[in-house]
Amino acid sequence: MGFVNKILYEKKSILIPRKGSLNNLLFLNKPYWCVDTMFYSVIKELNSGCNTYYHLTQMDFNSLNVGSLFPSMTTNYLNDMRIIKPSKGVLKSFEDCISNLFSIIEF
Repeated sequence: MGFVNKILYEKKSILIPRKGSLNNLLFLNKPYWCVDTMFYSVIKELNSGCNTYYHLTQMDFNSLNVGSLFPSMTTNYLNDMRIIKPSKGVLKSFEDCISNLFSIIEF
């Protein structure tokens, strides 16, 4: 798909594959629409997007495959996932340092 006429979400978000290449996470900071083989996130905590994306990319989502023929992920695992949340000061420092790099790299 190369064109849609309506966006799904317009804020920072992490896209997590539901089918296929489960380790191929994406970080977006622009309006987008995604296919139904991706989960999208709503980042609720200020300055936590880059930090969460970094931690998720360190995980092996392929090892969580629940599909028999085609690699698949379920929301059960994602909803139960726990990540240690740094203090607001650490999150802001990390976001300030890394967000410039994220804006240069097109995910």
